[in-house]
Amino acid sequence: MDQIIGTMRDVVFATLSRMIIFLVCMAMMLQCFSKMLIVAEFYSNRAYIVRTFCINRDRPALHCGGQCQLHKRLQHDTNDNNTPDQRPTGHNDPLSSRSFFLTDCYIFLTPPSPDYALTRAGRPVDRPSTLFHPPGC
Repeated sequence: MDQIIGTMRDVVFATLSRMIIFLVCMAMMLQCFSKMLIVAEFYSNRAYIVRTFCINRDRPALHCGGQCQLHKRLQHDTNDNNTPDQRPTGHNDPLSSRSFFLTDCYIFLTPPSPDYALTRAGRPVDRPSTLFHPPGC
């Protein structure tokens, strides 16, 4: 019985995950092809748009054919896609990137002391030649 419930749960989870993936892909495709959908809808309903919505329907000599409405809808779609996110009016923008970063790291901390003795001989220190030697040719 537990195996059947586990199997059913797996099937339901797989189905739901496929549906979510399908919906996300469709949403992305609708966003990418929105202009094409507007143009396809215009050409499929062109006669109705010319009779009902066209600005120049009283002047047939202009041969607008509803292009004014198509351009208006495409412009509206472009404006909707290009509107920037509105920032709150009370938000202060930084004047410089330096205002976000600490410039001197020793303001609040004392510098660490080394665990080894510092020798300042002013001359080269003798090192074993077996370890420290220039690379051979």
